[in-house]
Amino acid sequence: MTMSSEDMNLFKNYNWFGEFYPFSPEEKNKKIPGEIKFSFEDGIEFEGLFIDSDLQENSNVLCGILNSGDKCTLLGKYNVDKNSSEKNGRLFHSKKIIFEHLVIGEHLTKDTKISSLKFTLTNLEEFFFLKDWLHKPEFLEKFPYKIETRFGEMEIQMQEKVNTIPNNITSILHIQNKKAQEELQFAYEQIKEKYPQVSFEVRKDVTCFINLNFLKECNLYQAFEAITHSSNLFALLLHKPVFPKSIFLKIGDKKAKLYPSLFLHKRTIKFSKEKQHYPLPINISNITLSSIISNWFENADQYSLFITNIQFNTGYKRAYNIRADIVLYITILDFISKRKRERERVKEKEKYKYPLSEYCCPKFQIRLAQKLNPKILGKKSSKILANYLGKSISDLRNEILHPKREKTILQKLKIYDLYLISKYLQMTIIGYVLTTLGVEKNLIQKYQESFFYEEKTKKQKEEERELLILHFPKQDKIQAEKKNN
Repeated sequence: MTMSSEDMNLFKNYNWFGEFYPFSPEEKNKKIPGEIKFSFEDGIEFEGLFIDSDLQENSNVLCGILNSGDKCTLLGKYNVDKNSSEKNGRLFHSKKIIFEHLVIGEHLTKDTKISSLKFTLTNLEEFFFLKDWLHKPEFLEKFPYKIETRFGEMEIQMQEKVNTIPNNITSILHIQNKKAQEELQFAYEQIKEKYPQVSFEVRKDVTCFINLNFLKECNLYQAFEAITHSSNLFALLLHKPVFPKSIFLKIGDKKAKLYPSLFLHKRTIKFSKEKQHYPLPINISNITLSSIISNWFENADQYSLFITNIQFNTGYKRAYNIRADIVLYITILDFISKRKRERERVKEKEKYKYPLSEYCCPKFQIRLAQKLNPKILGKKSSKILANYLGKSISDLRNEILHPKREKTILQKLKIYDLYLISKYLQMTIIGYVLTTLGVEKNLIQKYQESFFYEEKTKKQKEEERELLILHFPKQDKIQAEKKNN
């Protein structure tokens, strides 16, 4: 598929005018003039003027020709009101309808077969290019990355943006030494003369895009599921909302653009577009991408509820949202223990102890204890700490869920304390998910500590360091050895 990702930008707002009709041949004469508005915030909104129309109820496809001359298809269930006004002997009414998908470039149904996709994702480049990698040929030469998934072959490719170098090369360079400047210009002219057919360009930017060739042709909804799974995986790895910037479909030998209704909050859109400006703890240099993607696609449905808290993050939480998150995360901890009990013996009373001790980094275990029950930090064993933490987490859940229960823990916690607890629990679950994907434990710990930074005083840092040495002496020894090496 050769369409450029610059041909469309899903983060822009669009509107089109056109003439529309149902897909069924017997209803094609029922023309509906109308307007389509698209944005990531409001989705796909169609406003049509229905004149003498008696369309089938609960239809799911509306075709049209836009003012640009392009074919288009609106997909999603809609109902047409029977309440119409009569004027000059004709029935008419105007109606707004929200659709799930808009396809521009082809007429299709919900069952039309799609053979392949090409799409770009926000900040995907950050995963592949660190610091000055953009200018290192050895990293660029690794593209494309080919990965087999349950949907088909995924190919991650790179598209370069370049500027032509002018004949006077010194006009774009700052060289203080005049002699060096003259020698460079002379050498450049000689090289150009030697290779007259070669175009000399400077790399300005790089865009990564994904081609997905389906094993078996699928419908639009199944194709969009693959895009959603891909977005969710990179949202996890980047720890921020990730959404498609452009989507192109291949239908037979024809190409089309896809616009989905996502209804994103303004702040979510802002977070999705922001760049990290620092190396990611998990990136292409320290994991095997093919196995990570294959493992994710096999189990992505299990993580859909959990991943929404990353994907639709607005950076703002009300008290009841925070408590709901805590209950959700504690429920997932229980699920993790149940999965373990299916293979090995894990006692029911240790259902929270196991995931906390296994997937929560030592620093966060200490901080959880400081919030829930500081007294347990006097114990010297990390196993005893995990036992007490599991009991405290269980008590916290019960206090949130049961209104009449005495609030022994909750009454001591401020809203910000609850927020911190929810983040520690979220990072614990992320630790579990990354482990199942095959990410190494040291990278997971680095991820957890990198993406959740807490401002602490020098005294607080020293106290935390002492507690880590007390409860996790082996961990401290490993860190010390790494530092010395």
